[in-house]
Amino acid sequence: MHGMTKSAIKPWNLPLSASDFAKLEAGFWPSEMDDQWIFTPAGPDDETRRRHVLPSGEADPVERLVVHVLRFWTRIEYFQLHLVRSGADGDSARIEAITWDRTFGRDLDVSERMAKMHVVLATREVLGCELEAVPPFDWEEAYR
Repeated sequence: MHGMTKSAIKPWNLPLSASDFAKLEAGFWPSEMDDQWIFTPAGPDDETRRRHVLPSGEADPVERLVVHVLRFWTRIEYFQLHLVRSGADGDSARIEAITWDRTFGRDLDVSERMAKMHVVLATREVLGCELEAVPPFDWEEAYR
């Protein structure tokens, strides 16, 4: 995996259904060259995956997970989705923040809006996520 060359991070707070969280948590590894994206969550032993301990010594009730999104052919990381899940049954989930490569590995200046739109389109297309809080749009809109 190649890291981001010029990253930015912004809050998102996009609500996720239990189904969408499960799809992101499961990730996706392409089986064909036509597939464009890899979704790889941090492993269960990774610091970004486990629950944290609060200063009081109690376990943080919020589960945190980072999903890395890479281009299949180049293995260049374009996005990190910072997910959180809380509640008695883990029923409250959201994308808390997004980190993205502002250059997409080239000489570009990728805006926050464009990065979020790419993530929405890719998760809908590849993982079958609904992301109900985001109205439908197409790829052309992501480049406006």
